Amino acid sequence: MTKRQTAAVPPAAQKKRPKTKFKPLISDERLLEMHAAMLRVRGFAEELRRARSVREDAKSVPLAEASFAALLAGLTGKETIVAPPALWQAAVVRGVDTHDLLTSLHRAPSSERERSWRLLAERGLLVCDGSAAQIVAVAAGVALAASRQDTNKRSQRAVVALVQSASAVDLAETSRFVAGLDLPLLLVSIGRKAGDRSSGHRGAAHGTVPHLPQILVDGTDAVATYRVAQEALTRARTGLGGVLIQAVLEGMAGVDSIEVLEQVLLRRHLFSTDKEKPIIFNSK
Repeated sequence: MTKRQTAAVPPAAQKKRPKTKFKPLISDERLLEMHAAMLRVRGFAEELRRARSVREDAKSVPLAEASFAALLAGLTGKETIVAPPALWQAAVVRGVDTHDLLTSLHRAPSSERERSWRLLAERGLLVCDGSAAQIVAVAAGVALAASRQDTNKRSQRAVVALVQSASAVDLAETSRFVAGLDLPLLLVSIGRKAGDRSSGHRGAAHGTVPHLPQILVDGTDAVATYRVAQEALTRARTGLGGVLIQAVLEGMAGVDSIEVLEQVLLRRHLFSTDKEKPIIFNSK
């Protein structure tokens, strides 16, 4: 067996070779922004556990820090999120005041709770206390109104409809509904995997839902989820229609999504495990 023959590059050729600086798919600023959002979600979860008279479904919902931080990181201030009250993580990522958020999660309906919902709406987060179909219907109405205002059909404002662990039947029905409207609407299911699609491994796997493109992604991986979200947002904003994203948490027990992202930050020298010598990031 002969050794593989290799040719060395002459020094002259090495000098002439241009130096290429590759731009990362996700900027350092965006990674740090997602990391900070994930820490806020985990911190509020601890506060929520200590709170009284708060909806039990809000306390029991999976944290999914990576899913919410990554999916919502690319949204502009003019783009809207529609979600049920239990999915409070979206409000945390959007920077909603803690007091207003706790009030919105109270068990009993009240004028104070409705006031807090109005405050959430001012931050681009519409609370819909209904089924997956009702949430998508509200989101479709918002997307339709926005698309009529946006004269440039290649630069539309996206709307995100968040649902928790929707069934395969619900996703199929809502997917057909969204596809038929041809709106800049992202349908996002966070939690278990619906139907017998391909397995939720790290990264993205493409499956099929009738009439609507689907992307299946590991919901504990912030980097993979962000890339999927950007692909879907680009499609929606440029007038190509909606997308279904399933951010799967099922089977990911024991995975610390914050630690997973911190390993990425470590490789980029944006994070330090030495508390006495923290890394201070300068974006300039």
